[in-house]
Amino acid sequence: MQKLILSLTLASLLLGQSLHVTGTVYHADTGEPLAGVNLIWGKSGTATDEDGRFALDGDRQDSLIVRYIGFAPQRLVVTRDNLEIRLQPVVLEAPPITVSASRAVAGVSPVAWSRLDAREIAVRYTAEDVPMILNREPGVHAYSESGNGTGYSYVSIRGFDQSRISVMLDNVPLNDNESHQVYWVDHGDILFQAEDVQIQRGLGLNTVGVPSFGGSINVLTKVDRRERFQLNLGTGSYATHKLRAAWSSGERWGRNRLALRFSQVESEGYRDYHDSYQRSGFLGYDRKGDRWEHRFRVVLGKEITHLSWDGIPAGDIQDRQARREGYRAYTDNFLQQIYSWNARWSVTPHLQFRNTLYAVKGAGYYRVRKTNQDYFSYNLDIRDLYPDSVEQSLVTDLTRRKWIVNHYEGVIPTLTWQRSRIRLDGGFEWRTYRGNHYGEVTDFSADSVTSWVGDTWYRYYHYDGNKNIITGFLQVALQPVDRFWLTLSGQSQFIHWELNQERIGHARGYGLSTDWRFFNPRLGASYRLNDTFRLFANVGAVRKEPADSQIIEADDVFGTPHDQVAPEQIQGYEGGGETSWGPLRFTANVYRIDFSNEQLKKIDINQEGEYDYTTAPATIHQGVEAELSWLVVPRLYLSTNMTWARFRYSGGDLDQHRIPNQPEFLWNGEITWRPFPGLETTVLVHHVGDQELDEAALATNPAYTRIDWNLSYHREMITLRCKVNNLLNTLYSTFGYDYEWDGLQVVYWPAATRNAYAEIAVQF
Repeated sequence: MQKLILSLTLASLLLGQSLHVTGTVYHADTGEPLAGVNLIWGKSGTATDEDGRFALDGDRQDSLIVRYIGFAPQRLVVTRDNLEIRLQPVVLEAPPITVSASRAVAGVSPVAWSRLDAREIAVRYTAEDVPMILNREPGVHAYSESGNGTGYSYVSIRGFDQSRISVMLDNVPLNDNESHQVYWVDHGDILFQAEDVQIQRGLGLNTVGVPSFGGSINVLTKVDRRERFQLNLGTGSYATHKLRAAWSSGERWGRNRLALRFSQVESEGYRDYHDSYQRSGFLGYDRKGDRWEHRFRVVLGKEITHLSWDGIPAGDIQDRQARREGYRAYTDNFLQQIYSWNARWSVTPHLQFRNTLYAVKGAGYYRVRKTNQDYFSYNLDIRDLYPDSVEQSLVTDLTRRKWIVNHYEGVIPTLTWQRSRIRLDGGFEWRTYRGNHYGEVTDFSADSVTSWVGDTWYRYYHYDGNKNIITGFLQVALQPVDRFWLTLSGQSQFIHWELNQERIGHARGYGLSTDWRFFNPRLGASYRLNDTFRLFANVGAVRKEPADSQIIEADDVFGTPHDQVAPEQIQGYEGGGETSWGPLRFTANVYRIDFSNEQLKKIDINQEGEYDYTTAPATIHQGVEAELSWLVVPRLYLSTNMTWARFRYSGGDLDQHRIPNQPEFLWNGEITWRPFPGLETTVLVHHVGDQELDEAALATNPAYTRIDWNLSYHREMITLRCKVNNLLNTLYSTFGYDYEWDGLQVVYWPAATRNAYAEIAVQF
């Protein structure tokens, strides 16, 4: 009897003992590893990393529960280590109440969209700026001034540049409040922290920030659920180097999680004198309860970038050496600080309150050496010795800095109420902006100016720009019958704008102000015929205020307010569908956007960093987008997407002429092979159609095709990544412009020839 009792006791101890289990979670149809999957095993919990991997301690007697939005949950009995879990996607019947109204949900949202999760970002991303990683999504085109993706980079969606794309980071609007532009160089290495990046094309679902014309880019950052310290070292062509040190507390402090990161990215760039130096930091703190959640973020970015405003003459663009040559032109130096707090409280199972509180600060300048500059333009006749005509004939060399010191703050409270067949999201954004602009000059070649001014910086212009923005929104999602969702949203926006110019020398001291009131309605519908086929459509109208520089060039003594600048406005129409057959998934959509008062810009060859604007009374952006993915065998994955579009003037002398610098055909192909767990290799093909450089089609940027190769290997604590861009060493350019100066002059921005990058990441 004693032996029997002892045997039963030992057996119960063995059955109840703790185990340490590792594994990977995959998408059952595509074979892609899934990042951010939640796993609960008894009293322990974790989430998969960017490669779908996890490690967890638990008891044999407890079931392992696996949950991920958009996939069927699983409950498993753990009997061994090295698990491979495959989750089956399911069609959601309604958008989860925990998901923001601005985020698209598969099977429900009536928009065209794509998503990069943490794993895809980790495979694609090395040291480039964000636009270069988004470049392979449908309808997206990106390029950089340096040629190799570092420094100043730009992105467009559906023929709309980034000033007409709504960009959010943790629900904080990133578009500049004066120019609507996005300065990606200020956010070095931000993708390391990204939980995912969602790209919506067209009108989209965004409710706050800059109204979306071409689309929206929404980046959410994460605090890792695992406790680890990670060190990354990378190096590549053109003296590109990256250093990153990151630490996360994981579940060490229970409901409190903390993450810290420091990064340094530097590159000399493909083009001479286009080097970039970026330092960035991140602090993230998450605290989650049963019915509430807080996310606090600090994102810091410091950049020093050297670049020239000029491109390469057309005669040199096919010369492998001459196409890289340049000169030291100007230095851009900027520091940006972003502070945000996102809170979510489930008041009841059907009522949820969210709030975003943010503050953004920036300060910096760009500096350039100028020759033969007239006294008049810089208000240098401080003793009023000369008439204006003489001032304009007297010249000096000088060093110039143009400063911007700005800050903006805002709050976005949102209330969500949801039942089985209806969801309401309502709230508002209040944002206030202050921008202080001034220009300084020093180091004059004219001794007379030095005697008047001295060796210090002389301020020759100053103005302040102020904005107060209040945006109210309401979005209603209804399911009147099974499988059919109707989404109706309205955004009402009030903007008060002021610009006050100080009277210095010839500057007239303009004081300008105006108010804008916009209402932006949208209607969308989504119909699911069955579990594998869905249709959607949307229609809407959006209006947006002009950029400050379209109203007045307040940093120019010759600048006067332009005639009444009408707000840009669009009317958009779109329809599409998606279907799947086992390992095959196909999506397609067609769109048309009627654009009124489009402000088209062209590089100002006389003033670096600035543009000349013209107004096109009417343009049309329309096209077809399609995407296909196929899991050929469990470890071989193919995907491709295509965009065919027409971006044209409508009416007038330029009717049906192409809009400059927007390709009308894009194609991407990708082959990914995972021969065994931990090893992944990808070949990517990227084709961009030709681009007209002006509305009269006097010059063209030829079409090009680029092939890249990526390799990633992970084993225990070490990850190795290698990338070769432009494998075939193709000569091509990504942007160009032309102008009349003793005949037509054609200029291009060249892209890098074959280049490589490799990095090692070690985690403890």
